[in-house]
Amino acid sequence: MEAQGESKTAIPVSSGDACDEATIVQATAVAHTGEETSLDSSKEDIPESWRTFHTDHSVHNPTSITNPFDTWREWWTSAMQTEDSDAHAAYLCTCGADLMPQIRDVAISLWDSDGIVFGGYTESQMAQELERNNKASLVLRWASLDRQVRINGIVTPTTRSQSVFLFRRCSREEQIGFWALGQGKRHIVYSGNPEPGYRRAGYMRRVFLQFREDDTSIPMPPAWGGFVLRPTSFEFLGNERTIWSKGAAAGPEGEKTNWTKKLLVM
Repeated sequence: MEAQGESKTAIPVSSGDACDEATIVQATAVAHTGEETSLDSSKEDIPESWRTFHTDHSVHNPTSITNPFDTWREWWTSAMQTEDSDAHAAYLCTCGADLMPQIRDVAISLWDSDGIVFGGYTESQMAQELERNNKASLVLRWASLDRQVRINGIVTPTTRSQSVFLFRRCSREEQIGFWALGQGKRHIVYSGNPEPGYRRAGYMRRVFLQFREDDTSIPMPPAWGGFVLRPTSFEFLGNERTIWSKGAAAGPEGEKTNWTKKLLVM
């Protein structure tokens, strides 16, 4: 779905266009100027849990664990204190049309009781595979704690305004990189385009120089967005191995609501 007010300015995409990297950078920026104006003014679909995420970094040790998110919260907050930025690092496994598993690294942006949220390129192989088969697995390994978590679930894309919210949570350096590489398949830096490496390198260099020399807001790239993995099972591997699975009982709208726990022998 295209954002309201998005300009249709043409973006040069190949070496056949009579332009240099500077023109490409400028044209791309113009094409997306003002894209977020209407989006930022309407945030009704941003969960409150997203807005307040990470305001509490204390480790919680619940007296009774009734669902996997109790353990997940405890492990996550411990990892945030020991792993620094690596606490967000995860591997996402999807399955393509050929049934061959594909794995890549992602960064967890935030999470709540509804799901685990991460960002990615919406025209990538990952996004295409999730569109065909939205079942996926996340794996996080926290070496300093000798802990690993595997989460299976159903992945859905976030709304455009939610994606903008997630994009604004990224550091400026991350935003620059995402903006440069998130322009879609028609752009010069898309990996499938037959552009020589020096043109891509020149483009990336000019993008970073442009945005580092001023303090203007970096536009939300058109081919970047958020994804939410809604868990159907957790596996916690530490001093013991515990598996939580969604049960068969259904809620008012048919969704599975209860969790069952199994403690396995290591």
